[in-house]
Amino acid sequence: MGGFALDGGLPDWPVVLGALASLLYAFRLLVLAVLDDGARQIFTALLVLVVLKPLVVVATVS
Repeated sequence: MGGFALDGGLPDWPVVLGALASLLYAFRLLVLAVLDDGARQIFTALLVLVVLKPLVVVATVS
């Protein structure tokens, strides 16, 4: 009965968070290239509050 096991096959939290941070940074650079200065500041603040802060909380709790 050889089932598919995920034990040991998933990357560690630092690897996952690093990959997410890289993707978010690339997305941020892409958006900032399009937006004007005022919208850039609003977008950056929303990105930090909505995405990065919950990721840090999840990483520190688990």
